[in-house]
Amino acid sequence: FEESAPKQPINAGAYIQDRIEFQDFILNLGVRWDYFEPDFDRIRDPNNIFSFGDNPNRLDVDDYEKAPSESYISPRLGFAFPMTEKTVFHAQYGIFRQAPRFFDIYDSWNNIDVIEQRDGQGQNNGHVQMERTTNYEFGFKQQFGNIASLDVTAYYRNVEGLINVTTVRSQFGQTTRTYISTVNQDFGTIKGMAFSFNLRRMGPVTTKIDYALSLSEGTGSDPSSSRVATFRNPNNAVPLAIAPLDFDQRHTFTASLDIRSGNDEGPNIFGSKLLENSGATFLINYNSGRPYTPLETANPLTDNSQYGNTTQYVNSALAGSLFRIDLRVDKDIRIGNFSITPYLWIQNLLDRDNFVDVWPSTGKPDDSGYLNTPEGEQLVRSTSPSSPDFVSDFKALERDPENYGLPRIIRLGLKAKF
Repeated sequence: FEESAPKQPINAGAYIQDRIEFQDFILNLGVRWDYFEPDFDRIRDPNNIFSFGDNPNRLDVDDYEKAPSESYISPRLGFAFPMTEKTVFHAQYGIFRQAPRFFDIYDSWNNIDVIEQRDGQGQNNGHVQMERTTNYEFGFKQQFGNIASLDVTAYYRNVEGLINVTTVRSQFGQTTRTYISTVNQDFGTIKGMAFSFNLRRMGPVTTKIDYALSLSEGTGSDPSSSRVATFRNPNNAVPLAIAPLDFDQRHTFTASLDIRSGNDEGPNIFGSKLLENSGATFLINYNSGRPYTPLETANPLTDNSQYGNTTQYVNSALAGSLFRIDLRVDKDIRIGNFSITPYLWIQNLLDRDNFVDVWPSTGKPDDSGYLNTPEGEQLVRSTSPSSPDFVSDFKALERDPENYGLPRIIRLGLKAKF
């Protein structure tokens, strides 16, 4: 059966753009062509898998059809013009295409035999297409003299045809079976505003500040986000409610501050410019917490605590925020045409515990909450006599290192330039 032979998909694209200037008005016109050919024979009718072959109870070649290729022309438009001597307005519009992951397209025809035997199996039927994103942006840039600028941009992105899983009912002779397959059923919207302030070097100081306010909502965060709910819900129903997406981060703040002295600059210390050609750079990051779905408390030793029953709405809770300061101090020492730069680089200067993941039952990075349940207390009573370190070992398991971000890291280095 050639259906198991290696595939040779084609994913191609071409882009052309022209820049047109009318005095102070700048117009960028572009067109992109996207082409995708999966080189795959897909199931002809996902709801009647065996209905086209000679044997209605067996899979054969006639139950498949050649998956069609896709070809799209997507416009791109951008323009800018001055509103005042120091203010420039800018706007962009574009359509973008994304080919599906091969993992979401291809599957072995042998898996059909498993579907025939029992419900709830996963099987790609090949009926997926390219995703489409429509992007809108507009804003302005304001100059403050020759030393500073502020850029404000508002954006809106609409993503259609996102891939997720759904339940498909299919006839196998006189039997009806359900299976889980990928399909273009999800959509999402990402909207927000971005602010960027730049201060050119003014004396020893340079700074850049970026802030973004963003809202990301949709029906699914990734191709597998509905898989667990599909297996768990009655009749394998697929949830299609709009909720915050996993990567929704309302507030993002980044600031860099560079304090630097040049040649023969800096204060006199004991009659010498000891701090000349040296500087310090601070990098400050703040990210608000990302959403997660609260789940029932489960035993992390025996249960998969990431796939329990939900206790609240999808992504209705927020994990903690992240705050980090990095510092780099360096000094150039020049000897003729040769220079060396010793530096000190400290990441997470304040050694703050930033957690990047939490136990969905408690919202904490180091406590699943299981030991506080009646089942957990009973487990402690039955296990502690023979294993006195059980509780401390259990808590060590809960303190998963992958739940935490970077600890304080100190690096000393030397850079040479010839």
